[in-house]
Amino acid sequence: MRPLSPFVTSLVILHWTSAGPAPANGDPIDFGAQNLSYSPSPLNLSVFIESTGSQLHAPVVGNTYGELQGQEARNGDPFLSTAKLIVSVERAFANPPKQLAAVVEKIDEEAEMIAARAMAAKIAAGYEGRVSAAHQKEEVIGNQLQREMHDDHQRLQLWKRKLVEPGYSYRNDVEVQRFLQRGKKDELAKLFFQLREYPELKERVEAMQRELLGEHPEALPEVLDVWLQLKLIPEDAFVMMPVSTILSEHDFQDDVSNLVIASHVNDWLTYVNKYRSLGHFSDFRVVKLLMEGREMPWMVTMLDLLDRNFGKDELKFQALICEDLRKGVNPAHLHSLNEFSAILNAKDGRIEKSGWLAIASKLESWIDYVDEYNMHANGPFTDNDVITALQTKIRPPDVTNMFLWLRRVPGMENRAKAVLKIKATRRQSKYDEWIEMEKDPKDIFSWTPIGRAADLGPGTDEARWVVILSKFEDWIDYVTKYRATVGEFSDLQIVETLVSKRNSDEAKKIIDHLQSVPDMKELADRLALQLYFYSLLESKSTPAAVFDKIDIAMFQPLSGAPVEKSDWSAVLFELEVWLDYVDVYRRWFGAFSVDEELQVLKSNRQTVEVLVLFNKLRGVPRMKKRAEHLQRRLLEQSTDSFALRAAFSVWIKFNVSPEDVFLMLPFPLTTSGVEAAGKTAKSAIVDYLIGCWMAYVRNYRSPGHEFNHDQVVEVLKKNGHEEAAEEYLHSVKDVPAS
Repeated sequence: MRPLSPFVTSLVILHWTSAGPAPANGDPIDFGAQNLSYSPSPLNLSVFIESTGSQLHAPVVGNTYGELQGQEARNGDPFLSTAKLIVSVERAFANPPKQLAAVVEKIDEEAEMIAARAMAAKIAAGYEGRVSAAHQKEEVIGNQLQREMHDDHQRLQLWKRKLVEPGYSYRNDVEVQRFLQRGKKDELAKLFFQLREYPELKERVEAMQRELLGEHPEALPEVLDVWLQLKLIPEDAFVMMPVSTILSEHDFQDDVSNLVIASHVNDWLTYVNKYRSLGHFSDFRVVKLLMEGREMPWMVTMLDLLDRNFGKDELKFQALICEDLRKGVNPAHLHSLNEFSAILNAKDGRIEKSGWLAIASKLESWIDYVDEYNMHANGPFTDNDVITALQTKIRPPDVTNMFLWLRRVPGMENRAKAVLKIKATRRQSKYDEWIEMEKDPKDIFSWTPIGRAADLGPGTDEARWVVILSKFEDWIDYVTKYRATVGEFSDLQIVETLVSKRNSDEAKKIIDHLQSVPDMKELADRLALQLYFYSLLESKSTPAAVFDKIDIAMFQPLSGAPVEKSDWSAVLFELEVWLDYVDVYRRWFGAFSVDEELQVLKSNRQTVEVLVLFNKLRGVPRMKKRAEHLQRRLLEQSTDSFALRAAFSVWIKFNVSPEDVFLMLPFPLTTSGVEAAGKTAKSAIVDYLIGCWMAYVRNYRSPGHEFNHDQVVEVLKKNGHEEAAEEYLHSVKDVPAS
């Protein structure tokens, strides 16, 4: 343990011996007093009771700390009376040393304040100067922003009044001409964008912008850049570009005019492609906008021009399904489904990355069609219908792969995930059957394609990886369900299974590729860490040696500044990882007992610190039972009553239910094979622990928690203490549980 300094110790002893009785308000023991009752006596509770004829003595208060310090100095007397070592929990709760804790806290605070003042004295002048300068700078910037906002508002109001004047023309506007002459067409575009926000000016400003771009086509690149900065959606950009006017006023005539029309359409398509880095805008929406009010022959001619002059041929598929939408064709009857089938069958499923991306683009348009159909036609056409329609033409595994690639299309991640979730639900019946049979995830892995797949050498293309990762995700889904309903299967066991069926190199490849899968990066990070721990297992590193490699080995929750929530999360994660390592190490090598596990965790830590750590760990659902088992074993190992009293204090702070507390108390597991005197001693231990637990129940109720008499009786009976339950019922007859 880490002793208090002589100065602090003297203050503490003085306060302990002179403070008198503490308020009997039922408050728990404060952690600040944790060192005061520590006794490293080699005896355990049963030895004390047996050595004194099983008589439990009243507690000694006042000079307990001094007596135990004296015992430490004398190196411990194995036959000290029980009264000096077994302090009644009842009295400990009734008279907690609150003032003592306050003194210790005050000393700590004053020490920190002295250090802080010393540091502050060195930097005060410079700091004050920097703060003053920063405040002045902030004030100047704030005033400047306010002036600019005011000036901007004033300017817009002037423009607003100017635009509504009868006979106004931007061609005669000196300020507009000044913008154009000085090459500030980008600033003019920003001004028009702001003026569009006024509903009464919107159409007029859009017309002005169209005409200006028609008269000054050289300004288009600058204007498009401004619109991108302002995140103007492509539909609005279309209205503000000359293309919208040209398409409405002209039809295809000679080759020259046709090329002009196609050129303006291409300008807008250029903006659409740039906008896609900011947001989703599918090819289907592009074609739908271009075809608005026009017939299919017109669109065929336009697409042919775009293909011949600008190399853009990707919109023909979308034009066909746009025409189908006009006719209200059910999505399941679209000819486009036959295209999917033809591509997949022609390649016999062996499609390169570029091929899958092309399929994903077509699938995006078909999904957009489904959404438009549901919105304007004769829907609904559900995601279940989507899967059914595709699987009538395409093999189910290929349908899955299509949506896995669709997840990579910007803006389609959530849509693809929704359909994949439906497919996963269809697969659940098989999982449910395996879960009912409690099939081990290791066995399930052997049955999956990834468990039987061929070597994943350098020649494995990206399309093949998509399939492999899909199957791995399926297996992870089963593991998740297994954890929730059957039992434990840790991340380290996932890696162990992966390596056993593949090898370490291929396991690393799978985990590395998993990083690119949406929603799987966190799992990939965890598995990468576990792969490192697996290598330690292969090198036969002991859990004690591994513990020294992780940050938790240096963690001291009560020795410094308050522990932040994020710090606790990191500590608990590392503790989980280490405990999983311990489990696999035991299974592999048959070594490293629970006592050795505790010894590592207790190393350089005080009992209270270990108890706090365990009760934080109880908050992790999969670790709750493990943390409770470790606490029980810690108390069984205890050589004095301090650990038990500290445990009650920690439990009350963590609001641990009396039912859970009872299971963590070190009750003797059996009395068979013990002599009569030994049985009597163990009976005394049981009585003592039940008495301590009753005191905890009363303290648990005091802040307002409910735990009534019936619950007390139920816990006692459920754990085999029928006689104690009857005595309790008799003692509390007609007494409310409050």
